[in-house]
Amino acid sequence: MTTALLDLVDLPPQIASEWPDQLIVVQDNTTAGMDPTLLFNRVWCLDRFLKYYYGRSPWVERSYAPPSHAMVLPKGAKVPAGAWPIFLLDVSDQPGAIGYHADTNTFASKVGPSGIHSHRGMGTDANGKESPFSNCYMQTAEQDGVDPLEVMGHEAAEMLVDPYVVNEGELRKVSGPNKDFYLVEVGDPVQGRGFDVFAPYGKVSGFVLPDIIYPGWIGMQQSRHELTLAEELVGAPALLPFVLAGGGYQSVAPESEPTNWTQVYGQDHPAAQKAAQEYGDTTQGQA
Repeated sequence: MTTALLDLVDLPPQIASEWPDQLIVVQDNTTAGMDPTLLFNRVWCLDRFLKYYYGRSPWVERSYAPPSHAMVLPKGAKVPAGAWPIFLLDVSDQPGAIGYHADTNTFASKVGPSGIHSHRGMGTDANGKESPFSNCYMQTAEQDGVDPLEVMGHEAAEMLVDPYVVNEGELRKVSGPNKDFYLVEVGDPVQGRGFDVFAPYGKVSGFVLPDIIYPGWIGMQQSRHELTLAEELVGAPALLPFVLAGGGYQSVAPESEPTNWTQVYGQDHPAAQKAAQEYGDTTQGQA
């Protein structure tokens, strides 16, 4: 594990970037309303993740994606101009196991046995400008034993790296092995490798952040040898490029059919068997 990120936490948190800082706002729209202290703590952890962990990753270092920070958006308030929102909701009404494009306006991003933990789409801000948004389903995630903060972090990082995933002409993809396109979704390939927000300091907070791939995992240039955030910060097992973590998944499409997206799964992913039954054979391990 390298300690470069930990040594810099008391300095300005983000690497100089060609991109302007992107504000992400989190609005609690759950029916009962989240405990205010819990909401504050989750958004504080998300902000720390964006500033100190994602914000010092090769995504920002190489100006592949913008730096970012997070703050709470009061319930009922309009999304500020230029901000990208994460809406916290109760229960997903979409089935689990798959992570393909749901339709032309939303993308099922993080999934589990109980249903979709989160999905992304395009909305409008206070000025009526089109902007990305994410919905995160708190109860659905908890039913699957997943910390809602991990879902929030997953969505935030993926919005920042590939904000227009629902627009086929603008989604971010790269060429990979076997003449396939890979959708650049930074949380999916390493799903199940979340870590405590204070684990890099040898402490436990009880709040779990997501692992994310680094650009080198999909063949993009970077200077560090680690290919994921958790590998760098907490010594998670190293992954080879294009090789999924056990619980990971990846959207791929043949270069000859660039809009025909399907899903492949890591060997431990709970959807692998179901997907094989419903959609045919799935390649496991290497995406």
